[in-house]
Amino acid sequence: MIRNIVVSIWILSLTLLSAYLGATVSFHSPPSSPPAGEEGPSLITLKSITVPVIANGAMQGYVLASITLTVKRPLLKKLPQPTDLVLADAVFKTLYAEEQVDFKNMPKQDLDKLTKIILESVNARAGVPVVEAVFIQELHFLNKQELASGGSGSDAEASHR
Repeated sequence: MIRNIVVSIWILSLTLLSAYLGATVSFHSPPSSPPAGEEGPSLITLKSITVPVIANGAMQGYVLASITLTVKRPLLKKLPQPTDLVLADAVFKTLYAEEQVDFKNMPKQDLDKLTKIILESVNARAGVPVVEAVFIQELHFLNKQELASGGSGSDAEASHR
């Protein structure tokens, strides 16, 4: 009986000592941050954007996009705050005003063109070349007919288009 009590006290003391040492070591370790002046690029993932597509004076549909931007951290401080809102606004205005890309009949080659246009317009809007790369995670076009039907088309119909 006494042996069980001694073993229990021994296990309890080892557990408390290891918890104390673990907490002490984590509080005294320096934070791991890059040295000043050597900060690398940072990723900013924008919220999904829904942009109306207007052509020939009528709404043709909507573009749904999810975009991630690679930005330079030191230059990011020069942008007005909040930076993600400023960048999202620049991307939205670029997609809304862009007439060179036909979202309704967009070939695969136009994605490179679209990312280049977004990159140039966001950097022009920022006033400094803050964005290094644009990554399109999702890009969908919903035409007016799909919106009117409520997207109730069957999967078989969608696979034959």
